[in-house]
Amino acid sequence: MGGGIKALVTSGFRLHLGFYRFYDPPFKYGSLGLGISEPKFELVIRHPGKGIIEGFDEVGAGVITKVLKELGLSNDVDVSLKGFMAHHVGLGSITKVVMSLIAGLSKLGLVNDDLVKLAKRLGRGRFSCTGIYSSIYGGFIVDTGIYGEGTPKLMLRLKFPTEWYAVTVIPKGIKGLSDREERRFMEEPKLFSKQSDLYAYLISLVTAINIRDFNLFSSSLRKIQYLTGQYFSPIQGGIYCCDVVEEIVKFFLSKGIEGVGQSSWGPTCYGFIEGYTNAEVVKDELLKYLNDIGIDAYVFISPPDNQGVSVRLLKNS
Repeated sequence: MGGGIKALVTSGFRLHLGFYRFYDPPFKYGSLGLGISEPKFELVIRHPGKGIIEGFDEVGAGVITKVLKELGLSNDVDVSLKGFMAHHVGLGSITKVVMSLIAGLSKLGLVNDDLVKLAKRLGRGRFSCTGIYSSIYGGFIVDTGIYGEGTPKLMLRLKFPTEWYAVTVIPKGIKGLSDREERRFMEEPKLFSKQSDLYAYLISLVTAINIRDFNLFSSSLRKIQYLTGQYFSPIQGGIYCCDVVEEIVKFFLSKGIEGVGQSSWGPTCYGFIEGYTNAEVVKDELLKYLNDIGIDAYVFISPPDNQGVSVRLLKNS
């Protein structure tokens, strides 16, 4: 296509690291997340366009269509997808797609609103805003939780140590909760008997990132993840969403990897490892183990994304 301009938008995903609060009046929730740069995807947004949407599955195409319609741009741009994409697996993919799209549209001069306000107008960040803020700023994110009728705001953003990697595992054929199912459970949070413990573990986790203490980070994360799993066990049937995730977490623990967890509703799970070479060894051993026990999964070595969504403008070729 000749003429016009295109935005190339590159984005990784978000690992949800758990909640540090569920209900502590007047606050509801409060969550932790980390931007990761692998796996990743690219949106190509061409302007002018004809509303052509390519490369997405039904869920993704529906998201793009809805956003463009809401913004009055249904027939003004073409949007195509390249790279990895999986929905309802715990990676925050829908929020990441929305944030990438509006970041590209903003760079093209087609929207002028603040990206956070725009994302929330489009229905993102109802209970957790780690996906929104990791898209804009990158790094480790702590949001405020919900106060009154508002949505979570950014409380803390830290650059995450680049030598700490997540081995990210995405079991195939398993889906987590949809947005609708999540809303049903989370609309009315409950008091949690171990709330004070969560606050203490949050302080330890933030301290660990600041002082680059990997062991303290790992132990603090595991404790937050365990209590998060306890709180959500009535809806997911246990600490983790399924036996497959539990099996993968057990593997990580057997290798001395303590910084383990499930991202959001799963089935994406992870173990944090210090050093890329060590992460490669664990990935290879995990792939062999999963093959031996008949579990099919994507496995990535995920560096932290400390930049957020990247947008480049080019002339259409």
